[in-house]
Amino acid sequence: MLYYADRYEKEPLRLVLSAFFWGAWPAFAIGLVVVLVFRLPVELWGRDAVEAVRMGLLAPVIEELVKGAVLIVIMFRFRHEIDSVHDGIIYGAAVGLGFAMTANMLSYMGGFLTHGFVELQRKVFAELAFRKAQQAAHPDQPDLAVEVDDLRTQLHRLTETATPATGQL
Repeated sequence: MLYYADRYEKEPLRLVLSAFFWGAWPAFAIGLVVVLVFRLPVELWGRDAVEAVRMGLLAPVIEELVKGAVLIVIMFRFRHEIDSVHDGIIYGAAVGLGFAMTANMLSYMGGFLTHGFVELQRKVFAELAFRKAQQAAHPDQPDLAVEVDDLRTQLHRLTETATPATGQL
């Protein structure tokens, strides 16, 4: 939906999808590598390194660096495509959505494969309850459809006011 908020100069769909899949596949691959590598004997890595992985200190840092790497590549290799902050938001959102899709899919599939429908139902219920609790805690935040429409309106106003000031068409 964020892709369609850009009315004037849409980003190439191929590049946005590439960012999405970069977020999806490296997230899976890096998670798998971290899990497999740190299942090796503790003597090879040291207790501190294994404990950092168990506590979840290392994986998020590596994942964020890998997700950010594609944005840097897009910024330098496809410089002609990045001409506003909105473009960066679109590519960043695509990478984040790809990562979230893979993480959620693996979580739901893992729950289903280990404990069947009961665990799948529990995970889905917990996710929905968490979302509703977030909405209750932040009643000033409207639904996603309203947010996207507001974003489109704000971007339109911003481009109308910024265009004469910067001399852009």
